[in-house]
Order: sequence, then C-alpha cells, then structure tokens
Amino acid sequence: MISLDEVVVDIQSVASLIGLELALVTLFTSELARRLGEERRREGGSNPDSVRQIKRLSGGLLAVTVLSISALVPLWIKAVNLIAEGNTVIWLFLLTALLLVPLASWQLALVTYRRQ
Repeated sequence: MISLDEVVVDIQSVASLIGLELALVTLFTSELARRLGEERRREGGSNPDSVRQIKRLSGGLLAVTVLSISALVPLWIKAVNLIAEGNTVIWLFLLTALLLVPLASWQLALVTYRRQ
C-alpha cells in the first residue's frame, strides 16, 4: 500500500519543476501561436519558412510536454489512488498535471496547422 505521506513528499519534490515548466512552455507556446497568427494575416500570404520554423519549435515544445506527461503518469496514478484522502496537495497536483493535456493539444494544433 502506498502511503499518503510518501506520495505527498514525491509531489512536493516535483511541484516547483512542474509549475516552472507549465509556465515557461505555455509562454513559449503562446508566443508561437501569436507568431503563427501574424503569419496568417500577413499581406501576400504567410512565409512558408516562418511557418515551418514555428511548426518545428511547436513540435519541440510538444515533445517536452508529452515527455513530462509520461514522466508524471506513475505519480499521477498513485495520487488518484489516494484522492479519497482529500489532501489538498494531491488535488492541486492532479489539477496542475491535467493542465499539461490541453497544452499538448494546443501545441499539436500549431504543429498540424495548414495554410488555407
């Protein structure tokens, strides 16, 4: 049986890294989305080289996000098994880790962007 204290310690040891990664990767993704929007609205059409660069960078961020999700799955499963304990640290970890999923979806949308 996994102890609540053990899981809370594990969560606390990765909490600041998750928060930092979520903030930085979201910031970078937002900037790439803004740049892609500018390219779409560019007079004369978007620059294919710029769009390719944005897509490559978005792919790199997507890889980082997917690797992070994969690395967190074992801890996430432990936390879900202890959710009935009602511990705030566990709830906040689960919610924060879940934010990586829509972030990955956003990055995937940037990677798969097609000019119209």
